[in-house]
Amino acid sequence: MYDENHGVMKNQHYFAVSHDGFKTWKTFSAPNDSTILKVDMAAPNSICVVSRYLNDSPDYDKKFFRSDDGGNTWNEYEHPDYYIYQLMFIDSLTGFTVGDRNTGHGDERYNLVYKTTDGGHSWFNVLDTEIYHSFGLQKVDYFDKDNGITVGQFGSVFWTHDGGASWVYDSNYIFWSHIPPMMNVCYIRRDRAIIADFDGIIYISSEDTTDVIENIPNDNNILLSPNPFSSSFNIDFTNNYSSIVSIDLYDILGNNIYIKNIGFLDSGQHSTTIQLNDDYSPGCYLLVIRSGADIQSMKVVKSE
Repeated sequence: MYDENHGVMKNQHYFAVSHDGFKTWKTFSAPNDSTILKVDMAAPNSICVVSRYLNDSPDYDKKFFRSDDGGNTWNEYEHPDYYIYQLMFIDSLTGFTVGDRNTGHGDERYNLVYKTTDGGHSWFNVLDTEIYHSFGLQKVDYFDKDNGITVGQFGSVFWTHDGGASWVYDSNYIFWSHIPPMMNVCYIRRDRAIIADFDGIIYISSEDTTDVIENIPNDNNILLSPNPFSSSFNIDFTNNYSSIVSIDLYDILGNNIYIKNIGFLDSGQHSTTIQLNDDYSPGCYLLVIRSGADIQSMKVVKSE
């Protein structure tokens, strides 16, 4: 999602673009008959795609495609060869890819982050560090051009405050009992991020402290619209079995700031609306839906 009106989604051979708040979608074929790996929007009409050509190994021959006319015509550029888990642009020219590459020594991998400052014409390496696991970095998020965070397997968490020129390894996630695989991250302010691991544990994190706020399974069936929102948003969700349902919102400090007790619902699809007045500050919140023993969660953003 680029903003509340523009977004893009994909499968291997097609991608779809919306410019009307996700009410309608226009479908395009993959550029040059390639296989789409990752897609993002650098601007409302600028679609960026990392692909490989058919019959090639997914670890090799990466190509970067960019369209500045909404997906009608494409320019093709080279991209470094490594396994890519995410493509992200923070403005029309500045973007990142994250992933890993095999070292050739068993399960050892290189954590990798590449950056472009010219819209994808060229890419340069900003993070390259060895890990002892079969997978590397999974996600990257940026608060602004300078402040970013990337997370991945084997408790890998790195922060940058100079646009990716240097990275600081965060050891707060190496616990005595286990080393969690980090799967997703949302950078919500300069000194704060929300991180989710493979086991569904949510962390409110800074470079100095780490707080676990909830243990949430990662089997979401939630659709929020609009997101970001100004005063209200709709929730469409699946209730897996008949049970009592409640909805909570947590702020960036982990405080429970909103509770809606819906009551008993049958299994199946349901909808409800959340109203937040001006007493609630703009920013990022964690939405949690509890249905009996089931827990689902999703990030929601309140705009100015």
